[in-house]
Amino acid sequence: RSRGAAAMLEIVEREDAAQHATNCGAILAYTFLASAARALWSGDTLSAFIYLLTNSTTAVGVSTGVRGIAQIAVAPLAGWAADRLPRHLLLRFGSCIGLVAACLSAVAIFSRQYGTLCVALLVWGVSWAVVNPAVDALFADSLSLGERSRYFTRKAQLRQLGGAVGPAASLVIFVVFGDQWTVRTCQVAVLIGCALTLIPTAMLWLLRDLRATSEPVNARSAHAVLAQPLLVNTCQAET
Repeated sequence: RSRGAAAMLEIVEREDAAQHATNCGAILAYTFLASAARALWSGDTLSAFIYLLTNSTTAVGVSTGVRGIAQIAVAPLAGWAADRLPRHLLLRFGSCIGLVAACLSAVAIFSRQYGTLCVALLVWGVSWAVVNPAVDALFADSLSLGERSRYFTRKAQLRQLGGAVGPAASLVIFVVFGDQWTVRTCQVAVLIGCALTLIPTAMLWLLRDLRATSEPVNARSAHAVLAQPLLVNTCQAET
């Protein structure tokens, strides 16, 4: 029995290590791709598109404020949920919200409707508020204590790199479609950025929170391994 429990524990530990590695790799890739796509569509290009569409700086400020307010409003609840619910479920829920936001953004950009775009930005704020705390918490849980500093530094570096790649990609788009701040050129850049967000959004489904799955198995296996020698020694003492 002790050998069986030890073998079970070893199998579970190997599966956990493999899932931890998957979590770490996927989160690092997600961080870079999401930052690059976000920098491509939601930065200066989006602000220029809104200004050219409405000819109003107030409209630019309102659109930015709507997204920020939504993110601030939802973030405390999302952080609370990330500590109490399976994080991979929150991430999948957030990815579905992100998909809705991307579709609304595409509709708004194609139709050039400012009101629809503001709704899309509000949904983006909700999506980021749900996803960001759960990603950071799951990333920390997937690393040992001695690795967290190094990998969180790497994650921050990838975020900065993605933030630089996005504007660089927009330069290429402007060169190809016309080096002028026009509604059409900004429209193309924002649409490409929104389309690219679908890749990191889909990657969130690769993540799994081991707290909600394998920890009870680990505990039972560990208890079995620890308890077995005690039972054997008791029987030997009675004989």
